[in-house]
Amino acid sequence: MPRPRLTVAPAGSRLALPPAADGGWVHLVEAGLVRPVAITADGREFGLGLLGPGEAFLQDERDAAPGIGLYVDAVDDARCLTFPRTELSAVAAEDPETAARLLHALCGRAADLAELAVSLTLESPPDRLARLIGHLARRHGVAEAGAVRVRVRQQDLAAMVGLCRETVNAALGRLAAEGRLRIGRQTIWIPAAGDAPDAG
Repeated sequence: MPRPRLTVAPAGSRLALPPAADGGWVHLVEAGLVRPVAITADGREFGLGLLGPGEAFLQDERDAAPGIGLYVDAVDDARCLTFPRTELSAVAAEDPETAARLLHALCGRAADLAELAVSLTLESPPDRLARLIGHLARRHGVAEAGAVRVRVRQQDLAAMVGLCRETVNAALGRLAAEGRLRIGRQTIWIPAAGDAPDAG
């Protein structure tokens, strides 16, 4: 079985990803928190969420096209295992436990993207943000003093829900005025009860 590549990145640095043209890769987060960002042909950047231990992201040949790419920032000290996509069948045959972890992570990622697609189609900007922040709190929030703290930048929230920064700022202000969250510098606190500011 091919040995997975281990990538270690301190908080605030960028993960060193292998060339996307080498057949594609599956990256499994082992520790820490990472922020994948996709770059489009016209230079726009879209945050693909915040991923923590047990979650995965894909890198394939499309990320090697001219003007298109993917980079991943370490929000916390991070460790990722990287598997060649073309060798996943060998991983499944020789290490079923690791294969099951990868499958679980990828299915979870697909479910998250499906939920986001519904939210983008049917919900108002404040409700989109409430749903996303609740999701991030459940996955990556830290409980403290009757609240759950989520470290996230407004530009990442904007990219994840397909809104401009100004709209996100206004929607967060509305949610804060309603007492559904509290805003700090690159940090959001929500009431601990239910772990989420209910959408709607």
